[in-house]
Amino acid sequence: MSQSGNTADIKQVAAPEEHSLKDDLKDLQFSEVYDLNQRTIEDTYADGPLIQDVAPLSLLRSEYEANDNHVFVKEIDWLINNGYHDFRRVKGDGDCFYRAIGFAFFTRLIENPDKDLAVVTTLSTLLATANLLEESGIEKLVYEDFYAEMEALIRWVVVPREGKSILTIDGLLEYFRDPEGSNVVVASYIKAHVEDFENFLFHPETRELMSVPDYCNRVMGLGKEADHVEIMALCDAFRWNVEVAYLGGHSKDAINFVKIPDAPYPGFDPVCLLYRPGHYDILLK
Repeated sequence: MSQSGNTADIKQVAAPEEHSLKDDLKDLQFSEVYDLNQRTIEDTYADGPLIQDVAPLSLLRSEYEANDNHVFVKEIDWLINNGYHDFRRVKGDGDCFYRAIGFAFFTRLIENPDKDLAVVTTLSTLLATANLLEESGIEKLVYEDFYAEMEALIRWVVVPREGKSILTIDGLLEYFRDPEGSNVVVASYIKAHVEDFENFLFHPETRELMSVPDYCNRVMGLGKEADHVEIMALCDAFRWNVEVAYLGGHSKDAINFVKIPDAPYPGFDPVCLLYRPGHYDILLK
């Protein structure tokens, strides 16, 4: 990871600022947006599967319109007018980022016009991350089952399993359940690149600076919302290109897309996620 580009991004997103009355007002506004967004998510996601079928973005628009959240409606209108017409809902259980990015990446792999090359490249990266875990002092018992499953899933994209065809999107929907291994990779990457992250490991609630071991122990637990540090570490470890559309309830003219990393890795088109306060879904054109 280059310190000149990515570290600057972390500083902008994660570093706490001096407290003031103005900050109190900003926090109040964010809290109101967050609470409204959470109510919308709870109303529509409560009994849904971990990852739902593709739905039109206009459906999400109608849900916010029903809650009189007109700023969100305008932001969704901007997305629709700029070619983003569909999305996949991801269950908001604290692991939505890991589940969304993993499913979106495997979708890209399945739809890649040169699947053989894409699979070889992905397997090579997977081996490199396994070596990273070992170098970081993570016991094999923690991750070897996950890596065996990941390797099998990647190979399934081009090699039929016994009694089954090659992996399809429907098959991926049935299979994709467990995000635990991704959390382990994130923690290991941070441990292996302490100099890049140690000044930006803030507790998401108290905003106090955490030690690398404490931060990584938190990351490795399930049900923990991903912060900017985890997102960058995961993308760097797996060499994923990601674009995140931030639906913050504030912009009236355009949506802010954050690209991770700054300089895209060659070989794969970026996956696109839709972020609303406290939640990630998969955004589709």
